[in-house]
Amino acid sequence: MQNSIFIGLDVHKATISVAVAQGERRAEVRHLGTIPHRPGDVRKLVGKLSKGGRELHFCYEAGPCGYGLHRQLLEMDQDCIVVAPSLIPVKAGDRVKTDRRDAIMLAKLHRAGELTAAYRRWLTTVRFQHPAQQIVLQDYIDAIADAEARVAKLTGQIAELLRQWKLAPVVEAVQAMRGVAFIVAVTVVAEVGDFHRFNSPRQLMAYVVCSSSGPRPSCAGGLGTARPGGSWMAQMLATKPKMLVAVALANKIARVAWALMRSDGVYRAPATA
Repeated sequence: MQNSIFIGLDVHKATISVAVAQGERRAEVRHLGTIPHRPGDVRKLVGKLSKGGRELHFCYEAGPCGYGLHRQLLEMDQDCIVVAPSLIPVKAGDRVKTDRRDAIMLAKLHRAGELTAAYRRWLTTVRFQHPAQQIVLQDYIDAIADAEARVAKLTGQIAELLRQWKLAPVVEAVQAMRGVAFIVAVTVVAEVGDFHRFNSPRQLMAYVVCSSSGPRPSCAGGLGTARPGGSWMAQMLATKPKMLVAVALANKIARVAWALMRSDGVYRAPATA
């Protein structure tokens, strides 16, 4: 939780009011201000908040602006939930509503785990006349909950095992890069291993491409036959937008990671305008 940030967004057609709650339960909650509701400005906000490998968790109320912002954040590999206004806890007698107060309230509640995604709550209210259809729906809902619990459990186990791994400092260093969270960093380091065995970023990229699409001795950059598919790249291509994976992950992250590990330096994210 210490490396997590919970962001409450009060979304309007032209503007977005932004508030941030640090991961620790009693840590500071502050209002960052208002940004234009444009994709470019949202990207700048994500870049600014994710410096140092911080994990971002966005939330905003469902409303007339729809799910466009939600889709953009998911495409940027960010966590985001859209909350039904009727499900947001409100203190008795608290009727004052401003963009600033609403954004801060969302950030606090999201950090406390007191918000429910609108679509999840809606699913629990769906009722079918035929009992068999209701059973199937509930089974699907339970499958989602079980999968989420399994992911959380495995992530915790990986975090425990990481403490004993000699490459733990490498995982920590890779997370300093923008857009690289814990699981991505662990997966990349486990797959690549010793970055020093690659003499150039191009050689590392050749290995990544070969290992994601089957054995291709000619493209392994002098390292011999790469092992067959089923690697982290193949799995991510199957679950994430291909453009995001191919360009943002395979190119930028691999090359920067190579330079970082080969020089034993410290990654410094470029300044955000």
